[in-house]
Parts: sequence; structure tokens; C-alpha cells
Amino acid sequence: NKIISLYGEVPVTDATGNVTNVEKDDRANGWFIRQDINTVWDFNVLGVWRVDEADVAKSFGFSPGDFKLEDVNKDGKLTVDDKVFLGRTTAKLSFNLRNEFTLYKNWDLSFQLYGRLGQLSQFNEAANTDRFYDRAQFYKRPYWTPENQINDYGRMMSSIGSGIGFNIWRKSSFVRLNNIGVAYNMPKKYIEKMKFQSLKFYFNIQNALVVSSWEYFDPENKGFTPSYGTFGINLTF
Repeated sequence: NKIISLYGEVPVTDATGNVTNVEKDDRANGWFIRQDINTVWDFNVLGVWRVDEADVAKSFGFSPGDFKLEDVNKDGKLTVDDKVFLGRTTAKLSFNLRNEFTLYKNWDLSFQLYGRLGQLSQFNEAANTDRFYDRAQFYKRPYWTPENQINDYGRMMSSIGSGIGFNIWRKSSFVRLNNIGVAYNMPKKYIEKMKFQSLKFYFNIQNALVVSSWEYFDPENKGFTPSYGTFGINLTF
């Protein structure tokens, strides 16, 4: 879903005074000609400033323990000109697989497997900017300290910069075993004695397994997705 056109061409004068008609990007909305409509245009996060980088970090308005942003044009300051295309929020590949088959004699197995691959999602929780981190947390998160200089989480109450603002993006690809079920069909010779046409016992598990590098709850909805099982009997007279 690439953007072909936005608002039409407008006259632009270059440094030599020549006027040409070009179509401009809409940076405010994050829309760019010939880019995916769901593209991510933001600062590239290189890691977290270390203690021995305090002087360099200060020159950009940061401190050790804050996230380090890439100065793309090497001009010694961070502006919108340093933003780059990091990826997109929609999956590059989606798939859905469902199958049902007989395991052995009267035993059946069914499953549904689906996935979304190649997308990015915001993970600003890594900045640890929660104001009441000592009393309002429900999820244990790592955090940077001078003694534990990790590179993927910020210090407590880390800075997001002065006047620039940025988001932390992480890969949120996942493969989910959405459902798996086992069923046993009672043999005819037994159910006929009980005057039944069919008798089946089944057990299903919903949201059985999720494989992902995403660390914060469910990579698909960014919240809680419970796993649960159901047991039942199908009986036909």
C-alpha cells in the first residue's frame, strides 16, 4: 500500500532560483510519497548512553541511561532531518493454517496456526518513564543503572529529549498456535448398545502457544490474552 500522491504538485524554488513543480511529503502525519502508508519514520535508537559517554550524551541533551539516537547527518544535533524509515507497522507476511486429521483409529487432531511477520510496534515502556514506578507497576521490567549498563532499557525516569520526541520500536513478529484439539470417537460397537448414533469426547486449548521475541505481554494486541481449555461431549441420539 504505497502512497502514490497526496495533495498534488506545488512550485519549489531551488538555491539557483529555478522553479520546479514537485509533490511534497506530509511529515506531520508521517506520509511519504512512494512509501508504505504504515511506514515508521522516526529516530534510529542505537542503544543506551553509557557512563563513559556522559560528555557526548550531554552535547545532545541526554545523560547516561537515556536512549542514544543516531545523528544521521553528523551535524552534532538531533533534528527531524535525522529521522529515517525504520520499517512499517503492518506485517510483511501473514499466514493462516488450519488442519484436521485422524491420529490413530478413533483419535482426531485439529489445530489452527497463524502468524504476522516483519512488522514493528512501539515499545516505549523500555524508557521506564513511569512517574510512579515504585508503586504503580504490574510488570517486572529491567532498568539501566551505572552498575548494570544494559543496552535495551533506559534508567528510571529516563529523558526522551528536549523538543524532539521519539518512540522506541521493536520487532513484533509472532507465530501463534491459536487452537489445538484432540477428540476421541467412541467405536460404533459400543454406542449401538447404548442406542446412540455417535459419541465424541473432545478437549481444546485456545491460545496454546505464542512464539515471538516481543517481551511485553501479547505481541498482537499488546495486552493480556489468556490461554484456556475446554472439555466437551458431542452426543447424537
